[in-house]
Order: sequence, then C-alpha cells, then structure tokens
Amino acid sequence: MASTDALIRENKRRYEGAVEEINSNLDYSDAAKQRMVSEVYSKARTEHAALAQKVQDEARQTMERARLKAFAPPNIQGADPALVAMSYREAIVRTKETLEVRDLEEILEGATLVGDEVLAKAVLLRGYDLRNERLVSAYLKGRPQEQKLWDSFSERAAEYNEVERMTRLFGTLGPRTPAEMGA
Repeated sequence: MASTDALIRENKRRYEGAVEEINSNLDYSDAAKQRMVSEVYSKARTEHAALAQKVQDEARQTMERARLKAFAPPNIQGADPALVAMSYREAIVRTKETLEVRDLEEILEGATLVGDEVLAKAVLLRGYDLRNERLVSAYLKGRPQEQKLWDSFSERAAEYNEVERMTRLFGTLGPRTPAEMGA
C-alpha cells in the first residue's frame, strides 16, 4: 500500500494532468474548459482534504501509541501485571498531590534507591505533566529501555506537532485553484 504522502502527490499529479489535458483540447469552449477544470479541482481538493486528514490521524495515532508505551506501568519481572497497574494508579494519585518539584525529586531518589519502579514511573508522569525536564531526565538516567520508549514518544510527538503546525499555518494545502477560476 502506498504511503499517504505518495497518494497526495499522485492526487496532485492527476489533477495537474487533467487540467493540462482540458486546457489543451481545442474542441472545448472557454466556458466548457472553465466548468470542467472547476469540477476536476473540486474533486482533487476533496480527495486532498481527506488524505490530509488521514495524515493527521495517522500522526496522532502513532504518537498516542508511543505515549501509551512511554507511560505504561513498569514491567516488573515476576510481578502480577494487575497488581503493578493498581500500584501504579495509587502512585500516580500520590504524586499528583505533590506540587513542589524538589519534593518530587526526593520521592524519585527514594524510589530509585529502594527499587520502587512503580513510584519512580509515577514521578516521570508527574514530571511530564509539570513540563519539568529535570525530573524526566532524572527518571530516565540509568534506565536505557525507558529512554528508548521516551525517545520514541518524543519523536512521534514532534512529528505530530509538525503536522498540526503545518495544518494550522497552511490549512490542507491541496491543488492550487486554477487561474481559470479567477484565482
């Protein structure tokens, strides 16, 4: 299956080819050419908008999957995943009540010292919520597997943000309105 970007390029190529074919046909009147080009443009623009939405949806879904992995309960070998998830929820509640970054740093230090990965991971989530890079970095230090998950999430989030930024700046930027339509 072709990528969405390739489909967008193909849609544009088909549109431009159709406009060129219509305009080069000497049997059509100027009014007929204008009407036909308008129809081709409308169809190409609609298809482009759908493809652009698909790009946004794909970027958001990819980012969401990476986020779920980055903030999932820690994988503790030999532990019951349901109990880990319950403990993680409780740790999240505990850290949500903590407002001071210095207190969170102390919680993280203590959790790391005693090997409480559940509480440490809750501090990561709280650090992310607070947009505190120092807390996030402190959690990731010495946790290479978590660093990989975090890097993947960060990359997917940056890609999603770029798609969103481009959409806000330029809309869905499809085929250019043909000159025949007064643009």
